[in-house]
Amino acid sequence: MSVIVLTPVKERHKELLRKTFTNEEFVFETNNTVTEEQFKNAEIVFGQPSSDKIKKYENIKWVQLPSAGYDPYIGKGIRKDLYFSSISMEIIK
Repeated sequence: MSVIVLTPVKERHKELLRKTFTNEEFVFETNNTVTEEQFKNAEIVFGQPSSDKIKKYENIKWVQLPSAGYDPYIGKGIRKDLYFSSISMEIIK
């Protein structure tokens, strides 16, 4: 499974994630550097991707937002089977 991380992560934490979750492929990028191909292969996104990206790639199953709310995604035509969780630990489906 591919996991895109769009939030800043220290190198030691990247190493810890890779060592702990050996079956997952972690991609550390920003909203400006992440590629279409990386989104095409991802199932999980940590960060705040655009609603257009989420709508375009049906392979994405879960988005962990770095904010307390998910207002930017409300009413944007996001599919119903996608999970969102926020920094406040709220999970929305």
